[in-house]
Amino acid sequence: MRYRYISDNYSATCEILFSKVNNRYFEVHVKDPRGLLGDPFAEPSGKDGRVMVDRYMRNRGGTTFQMKALGPMWINAATRARGGKAALDFIFSGATTGEIKKWKKWDVFEVQATIFRGAVTGTWYYDRNTGFLVGFQQKTVATSFFTKNIPYWILVGTNIKGMSDSKPDTGEPSAVGSGNSAAQQDFAYTSRIILKNGKSMEGVIAKDEGDLITLELGGGSVSTTLNKKDIEAIEPVND
Repeated sequence: MRYRYISDNYSATCEILFSKVNNRYFEVHVKDPRGLLGDPFAEPSGKDGRVMVDRYMRNRGGTTFQMKALGPMWINAATRARGGKAALDFIFSGATTGEIKKWKKWDVFEVQATIFRGAVTGTWYYDRNTGFLVGFQQKTVATSFFTKNIPYWILVGTNIKGMSDSKPDTGEPSAVGSGNSAAQQDFAYTSRIILKNGKSMEGVIAKDEGDLITLELGGGSVSTTLNKKDIEAIEPVND
């Protein structure tokens, strides 16, 4: 994901890449030659020094993954529903939301709030289709009174599939990274569970322990536990 920071007198880009490590985790890498992100990660890395997230953008401790300069990188489908506010209080403080709208070139779900115990106030824009962060405007005394235009971050290139507009607006190639960099189907990998009674359901297998399988539905908002003896087959929905 390539972001550009734009202000009245400065513009530069950085890249955030997610490389698949195993069936559960992606490792987060940063390319930031201008130091725009500073100390980028809001959550500490593991003992191995690696910053890892799962397909729901949770770190290994189970909390929401955030970048210090950008905040939360993703919100789930239940949260970005039109007029929805589900789960926002676990991430933001004093959040207010608006209708699905157009911001720059993106169809977005807008969140006005604070994070980091009120240290950062601003407006976050999340892609309506995938939930990934496509823009952020931080509000400070300086930006309110001493700048003509409020500085902002905008996503200008990505290889994540399904974005409302994934074409870059800077002439740069839209694909970011290579090799195991994650496409959208990796973050939203689902399985179809076919039961012996003829019914079926689709979701992400969160746990597979002993005779039980825990299936997360609706972007992780609902989970159910199934006994393997009741399952006829498990099929991948997207490879």
